[in-house]
Amino acid sequence: MYAAPYVNFLTVDERHFPKNTYNYFIGAPLAYASQLKADKTFILYSQMGGYQLEHRDIATSLKFDEYKYAVTEVPFREKWNLQIRRNEEGEKNLLQRLDNKRPFCILHERGGEGSNFHKALAHLYDPSTFGNHVFIENLTSSPFDWIAAFEQAKTIAVIDSLHSNVIEQLKINTTKYLHTRSPALLTPVFMEGWHFRG
Repeated sequence: MYAAPYVNFLTVDERHFPKNTYNYFIGAPLAYASQLKADKTFILYSQMGGYQLEHRDIATSLKFDEYKYAVTEVPFREKWNLQIRRNEEGEKNLLQRLDNKRPFCILHERGGEGSNFHKALAHLYDPSTFGNHVFIENLTSSPFDWIAAFEQAKTIAVIDSLHSNVIEQLKINTTKYLHTRSPALLTPVFMEGWHFRG
């Protein structure tokens, strides 16, 4: 992946490991790690229906993002040390598509791939106050191409998602509204100047 060249992503072959099975989520990844002679492996799921997790006591006490750092013994403050290689060309092209909308209010109402979650937000943000509506869509091949647009937005109003986490971890400084969608344990920590809405 361009944005994170330091990560080597491995794909689980669905032909051999059917989705939504133990082997798809845990068995195959552990086998791949073993074949690659990984020094350490960590199962980062804090919850998985029907399966006993190694650190269940910790999982029920911490938010899911805190849990991942706890079981890997990485200081939680490192969450805000996200290193992304930015694609200046991709960000510039996306911004050009939004130029006629300035000042703009970026809205994200729908969950990502595999999610049918939807929360209508547009009616809550009058364009005359918050900026012209721009809805997050797959306008480019990478969700990270939105970073420059986030930085230049008058207002951002998003559901808890990949986009809200990028905004949080990169400490993007603008007026931001986060619309929650999960119970507390399944909602990550947000501490970078958000206004919280249900």
